[in-house]
Amino acid sequence: MNLLSFIIILSIQQPATTKTAKGKPLPPKAIYSYQSDILPILASNCSPCHFSGGKVYDEYPFDNYQTVSSLGIKLNTRLKGKEKEVVEQWVRSGKLENSSASK
Repeated sequence: MNLLSFIIILSIQQPATTKTAKGKPLPPKAIYSYQSDILPILASNCSPCHFSGGKVYDEYPFDNYQTVSSLGIKLNTRLKGKEKEVVEQWVRSGKLENSSASK
């Protein structure tokens, strides 16, 4: 196999760039995790209601990975911009719980 054939094969095997629903490129980080990325977004946007002592905490505790993972893209109901895109990418990439699990 010559170099040109090898390059062509590699370019064919590369996945397409993932984009948001509106066709915009996703933020540059390839893999997001619940602990490192999603939980801080939810803590800053969904407190106090979905955190300890909040009025909907008993039904939808956002400090619980299982709850958040089961909601998936529904988390974007009130998120906007980059934070919404991060959640979209997290869901698409398999809803990783902890970034250390990928190392």
